[in-house]
Amino acid sequence: MIKSSKTRGLAILVAACAVALAFYQSQKAEQAFSLHPLTVACLSSETKEARDVDCAAALASTDLTDIERGEVAFRWANKLDRTDWERAINLYSQAIEFFPGKTSAFYNRGLLLSGRAKDHQAALVDFTEVIDRISPEDRRYAGALANRAQIYRKLDQNNQAMADIKRASAQNPTHRLVLYEKAELLLDLKDFDGALTALDTAITLYPDDRDIELFWSDRAWVKRKLGDLDGALVDIDHAIDLGKKTAGTLYLRGWLNMDKGNWDSALLDFQHSLDENPLYCRSFRRKGKLLEKLKDQAFSDPQEIAVKADEVLGDDPENPDFLDVRFHARIASANFDGALEDINRLLEVSEFPLLELQKRAQLYKYLGQNDLVLSDLQAITRT
Repeated sequence: MIKSSKTRGLAILVAACAVALAFYQSQKAEQAFSLHPLTVACLSSETKEARDVDCAAALASTDLTDIERGEVAFRWANKLDRTDWERAINLYSQAIEFFPGKTSAFYNRGLLLSGRAKDHQAALVDFTEVIDRISPEDRRYAGALANRAQIYRKLDQNNQAMADIKRASAQNPTHRLVLYEKAELLLDLKDFDGALTALDTAITLYPDDRDIELFWSDRAWVKRKLGDLDGALVDIDHAIDLGKKTAGTLYLRGWLNMDKGNWDSALLDFQHSLDENPLYCRSFRRKGKLLEKLKDQAFSDPQEIAVKADEVLGDDPENPDFLDVRFHARIASANFDGALEDINRLLEVSEFPLLELQKRAQLYKYLGQNDLVLSDLQAITRT
């Protein structure tokens, strides 16, 4: 009984010590993570306007320590809209000035310097700082290496980029950014099989990634390089369906359709690409070359070209490109009434009416209708 009482008493004492230790640790944790009221106001502001006022007051306050002000600047920068990147860079710089040990501030500033400011040299310094500070076991390590590899690649320093990708792959071979940057680098180095393997893995592992359409569009480009045109078309269609309907993806699909001989689809893709970005020069040049090719073919195989034009114009009767193509095909097949109908419609919808007037004047001349030739030439000189 005496032994039992001693044992029970010892157990009670141990339990009491544990409770006391837990209380002490909770008090220390509360002190360590307690925030100044100004900081709380800054971080809890519900509107951008209120946050700007509250956070500016917190940064200016002498009641906060430098570390606290560094934390305010860092968290404020994190809450800014992506379009306000210049301000965010400035706030991350303030965070580093107040709190030089804030490694995440270097990381986030590096992302903005590289992605938004295009200041790759400054971004390189930030990511090198991050990599030198953290251990390979840190979850940010592979991402920092992949980001630095991306910067090296943009600076045409592919050897350094490959060295970083190898280090990142050794630490985390399935990291999404590591896989993507590896594919981009291998694509630059014309290792298309290696790029395809990396993109296959990324698409399999990250089907719901926020940038998954990039993986699909890049894989379409790789498959084209490897000669798999059907597979490339499937991938680029999927990328566009996922929301990446840009001038670049539409241009790539147009090029793929052109490679496949789907010239009518290709021409529409190039036009849609220009609708997305009228200054996208690649689509403008490729569209011009394709139109010339279609017009040339109109004289060797007018029936086939006319049929293609009819199919498109059935859905889009005022498409000026295909009206022009059918105009040439109808002239080649001696369907002058149809050609005249097309050129008249072109005059209504074309951005270049003077050019269409010249074509109509030439057609009238061929038909011997000189009074109408004169009328169109007078209209040209008056314009």
